[in-house]
Amino acid sequence: GLPEGEQQYLTLAFEHSLLDIASLRGQAAMTAPACRAIVERALHRVRPRYGANLTGDETLRTALAEHVAASYGRYLLGLDSPNPYRDEVQSRYPLAHYYTRELAEEMGRATGMPVLPGELGYLTMHLASELERNARTSKVHVAILCSTAFGTAALLKSRLEQQYAGIL
Repeated sequence: GLPEGEQQYLTLAFEHSLLDIASLRGQAAMTAPACRAIVERALHRVRPRYGANLTGDETLRTALAEHVAASYGRYLLGLDSPNPYRDEVQSRYPLAHYYTRELAEEMGRATGMPVLPGELGYLTMHLASELERNARTSKVHVAILCSTAFGTAALLKSRLEQQYAGIL
């Protein structure tokens, strides 16, 4: 095989010949349809397998499509990108890691190459970010029942609202 430095140079040259990353920002659906299709197929597979609908999050879909497009040359050459956060992200966000496996399977079909561990970590970070965005926008519904007096329930309600502002 080629020395690692030459592989990296050829990867960069290949990536730049495929697309201009700056032109992808906000336009991934038009400029990289194959990458967008890979992401769409993967996200559609998540819902029946895990019960999560990720297809409506345009931020996630665009970020993943841009990432896949930018990294496509590395996938084809089987080059890994070391990711110092991989283990931590995968342990803190196991659901995101499972969703990433669906994306990796679709990418493997498209490239004929497995997605390597470092890259799995980067993709998991995108999905973990989506889980965090959803967690912040979800509200928790609470029912306070008190058999003694309404005042006790009202006091407990005000303390909960103060302690957990933004999620109740």
